[in-house]
Amino acid sequence: MLLSPPPSISVLQLIDFLIFAVAVAISLFDTATLLWLGLTVLFTGNRRKPATVAGSAGLLLGAIFFAGHTLIITHTYNLQSGSINLVWRVMWVVAVAAPYFWGLAIFYYSGDPAAGRWVRRILTAAGLALIITLFIVNPLQGARDDDEGFWDNLLSTHPPLSRRIARLQALLNEAPVAVPPTPEVSRG
Repeated sequence: MLLSPPPSISVLQLIDFLIFAVAVAISLFDTATLLWLGLTVLFTGNRRKPATVAGSAGLLLGAIFFAGHTLIITHTYNLQSGSINLVWRVMWVVAVAAPYFWGLAIFYYSGDPAAGRWVRRILTAAGLALIITLFIVNPLQGARDDDEGFWDNLLSTHPPLSRRIARLQALLNEAPVAVPPTPEVSRG
């Protein structure tokens, strides 16, 4: 068997192994299904309609998301390397962009072009705001916080947390901080 657990393990280890095997199987199934559906819609649908292209793009972006998910949960990438930061950022952009394309396809077939235009504008503004936020704010702070590679500093607005703490401690050691006394409040 490809995924056979070792013979001498505890019940908790067996449960952990089964959960891992099921998670990998579901992730691979989702990757294959979304890839197949996206290519089927793209190659057999009416390619002149924007909704066909948008729906297919949403499905293919979902396949890319689950391919990255599979890579991460199977520990294919070293979680301490710089490439994992790029994988996470691509997955987040895909996670924002895929529903945007699905929404475009849905509103194209909704039948009300005027309402569809306003919803498309709102979806576009919200999607762009989320994607820009993902590049400005670094949600992957932790062990990689001190590394200052290209991908770690891409549109970074603050120095690493350890440097900020060191600067604050240096300021604290430089000049003593006088705490003003709290004023007495008369109750009367």
